[in-house]
Amino acid sequence: MIERIRQEMLKLGFDEVTVDPMGNLLGRIGSGPRVIALDGHVDTVDVGELSLWDRDPFSGDIEDGILYGRGASDMKGGVASSVYAGALLKKSGIPDNVTLYVTATVQEEDCDGLCWQYIVNEDGLRPDLVVITEPTSLRIYRGTPRTDGNGSPHLRYLLPRISTGARGQRGLQDGRHHR
Repeated sequence: MIERIRQEMLKLGFDEVTVDPMGNLLGRIGSGPRVIALDGHVDTVDVGELSLWDRDPFSGDIEDGILYGRGASDMKGGVASSVYAGALLKKSGIPDNVTLYVTATVQEEDCDGLCWQYIVNEDGLRPDLVVITEPTSLRIYRGTPRTDGNGSPHLRYLLPRISTGARGQRGLQDGRHHR
């Protein structure tokens, strides 16, 4: 998956495209001091019991304009949208004071936050703003920066009480999810 997205970024003319040692893909456009990242993860949870699926989760079927398959909305759609948003921004002219990173991150489903911990601490990328393209039923959620007792950066997300189909057992009890 990472290699396919990397090839697309190169074809679309991203200024720099790298895969870090953890496996995260970072595509850069522009070189201004204000750094914005559009982020999406490319891993998925296991499909579980195949007999419980209405269709093959790996089919990639398209019916009535809807793409079906494991990871189509969580989150391959967000990653594809970010890659092409970057390409459109480059084509229309990115402002001189902006650098845009499009990231396709790994190990989010099982180690939530580890990918960005690596990007910040090892890759040295510290964006001013990160837009995470996680599906939210068309709602916008704002994270607030905080640090833990050791000074490590985290975001606190204030969300309504939800459960996702992928990880329903992680439903939020008090409406707050801390990372």
